[in-house]
Amino acid sequence: MHVDEQHYEVALWQAWPSSFSEHVDTLWAADHLDAIELVMCVHGLSTVRRAAVTRCGVYAASRYIGVRLTETGLRFLSYATV
Repeated sequence: MHVDEQHYEVALWQAWPSSFSEHVDTLWAADHLDAIELVMCVHGLSTVRRAAVTRCGVYAASRYIGVRLTETGLRFLSYATV
């Protein structure tokens, strides 16, 4: 862990609609998008239908639709914070 990193929980859905995500991980990352990218890489995923990420201890979550990894970084169709 680096001083500038924060603790995140990430959930990834490969199938949608679904009540349960296929992958859930807790990790330290620089920001919420970095956290999603790291979890996708750990599980060998280049695309997911949905992703949700929250900083541990914070109620609000960011949700992303149509997430994919590209050579230039993480891309998504839309997002919302709830």
